[in-house]
Amino acid sequence: MQHTDKLPMFENRLTKVFRHLKKTARRQGITCYRVYDRDLPEFLFSIEFYEDHVFVAEYQHKHGMEEEEHEEWLEACIEVIARVLEVPDEKIYLRQRKRKANRQSQYEKRDTEKYEFEVQEDGLKFKVNLSDYLTAACSSTTALHGTWCGWMHRIKKC
Repeated sequence: MQHTDKLPMFENRLTKVFRHLKKTARRQGITCYRVYDRDLPEFLFSIEFYEDHVFVAEYQHKHGMEEEEHEEWLEACIEVIARVLEVPDEKIYLRQRKRKANRQSQYEKRDTEKYEFEVQEDGLKFKVNLSDYLTAACSSTTALHGTWCGWMHRIKKC
C-alpha cells in the first residue's frame, strides 16, 4: 500500500476541522489559529493558520519511506493543505521537527530569510516571522480565544 493512498483521509479530516474553525474564528474575529495537530497518526503535522499564511511542522517519525518517496508524499500533502486552506504554495512554510539531544538548539534561529508580516488579534498588532524559526507560536491550541502563547520567537508585539 502506498502512503499516498491515505491522502483522501487526511484531506477529509483537514476540510472538516478547517470548515468548523474558520467559522468560529470569523465570528470571534480571530485570524491566527492552529488548524490541525497530529490528528491522524499517518500525518504527523501541526498546521497553523496566520491570516493568509500557513505554517506546517512535520514531526519526525518512522514512516518506512525512502527519501525520494517521502519527498513526493510530502509534496502531495502540501498540495492538499494548499487546496483545503485556500492558500498558494508560496505562502506555506514547512519545517521538519526532529528530536534533539540538546533541546535548547530547537529554539535557535534556523534561517536569515526574515520574511515578516503583520497580523491583528484582539485589537493588537503582531509581527510574525514564519521563515526563520522552528518553534511554534500560535493562538491557543485548545480553544479559539485570541490569547497568544508565550512562544515569542516568531511573533513580536508592534
